[in-house]
Amino acid sequence: MGFDIFGLNAKNKKGEYFRNNVWGWRPLQMLIQMLHPHLSEKQSEDLGMNNGGKFNAKFADKLATELKT
Repeated sequence: MGFDIFGLNAKNKKGEYFRNNVWGWRPLQMLIQMLHPHLSEKQSEDLGMNNGGKFNAKFADKLATELKT
């Protein structure tokens, strides 16, 4: 089982698709939640499910920048 991330209106090929298995996703999920403690309960829940949850482009860009550093 894994988590699939699809970039809607991605700026480049790298932003179109990301996949991580369940064991690799959990630490990444925890890091995102630590970096963004203001996430709503729904957003935090969506991070732990493969349910089609969506995040806006501004958040996605900010998160990508944070994870690169």
